[in-house]
Formats: sequence, C-alpha cells, structure tokens
Amino acid sequence: MRTTEKRIKSGDLSSNMFSAPIEVYYSTGFFISLYWQGDPVGYFCIQATSSDFKNIENAVWQEIPDSRINVKGSGGKFGLNVSYVQYRFIRLVYVRASGSGNVDAEFIGKGV
Repeated sequence: MRTTEKRIKSGDLSSNMFSAPIEVYYSTGFFISLYWQGDPVGYFCIQATSSDFKNIENAVWQEIPDSRINVKGSGGKFGLNVSYVQYRFIRLVYVRASGSGNVDAEFIGKGV
C-alpha cells in the first residue's frame, strides 16, 4: 500500500480559488484537511474529473457528492474522507460569497 502526502493549497480567500489537479487514479481513498483563518463566507468542495492529463485544461469537473463544506464568518477546520475513488483527478475549490481569510489544505491518499 502506497501513501501520498502533499500540501494542496496555502492561499487567500478574498476570491474564488482552485487548487492544481491531484492524480488519484491509483488511490483507493484519500483525506483532505482544511484549516482557515479570518472571516470568509463561502464554501469549499472537491471536484473530480476522469479526463486524461493531456486534456486537463479542457476537463469537465464535477463536484463530488457530499464534499461541500460551508464556511461562515470565523476561522475553523474540517476534514473530509473519500473512499472508493472512481476518477483520475481531483481539485479543491473555494467559492467566495464575501469576507476574506487564509487557508491551508493538505492531502493524504492511499493506494496501490
């Protein structure tokens, strides 16, 4: 069993945000942890695609069901565990409604 750890994003929440794609094709599951500060209002979600890497710029991204995390007003933390991965790539998305802040996000994946 192989384990992959990486920092997905460390960034500003004063606008919408998209992380770089992370390949999860050989993963059986993964965990994303989020830590944010400030007073952001919006939501995080995880999007997935089955496009190949050669066409990642033109990929059609879909929100993974039950991956939406609403953020309202103050700092916080959240973890999201995903099992039975059925796609090639994921990315973390933040959709801003108002406010601002900072986020640190980390990825841990397990697979063959």
